[in-house]
Amino acid sequence: MGFCYALIDNPTFDSQTKETLTTRKSSFGSKCELSEDFLKKVEIESGVVESLLELENIMLNRDLKKTDGSKEDRDTGIPELEDVLYAGGSESHECTLILTEGDSTKVLL
Repeated sequence: MGFCYALIDNPTFDSQTKETLTTRKSSFGSKCELSEDFLKKVEIESGVVESLLELENIMLNRDLKKTDGSKEDRDTGIPELEDVLYAGGSESHECTLILTEGDSTKVLL
């Protein structure tokens, strides 16, 4: 497996979680030009196309499982979600809902 390193001047993202880069290609501040021969060689020798197809199948299967009709007691698909111990039970009146922006904020509570 290889890595590609790119430095983008003043990147912008769609949200604070920085999952999707929204900076336009023309604003990157650099350019990477790869030859057609190189791209074909990478496609054939690396198996990247097969890997992408396999990943797509995994994601499709995961999405299908979400709609299989079964219910779960808690949502474990959200990585930053913290379950509340007493919510919905006899001690739920002792719970307090605190919404924070960013992971570092919840450390202060």
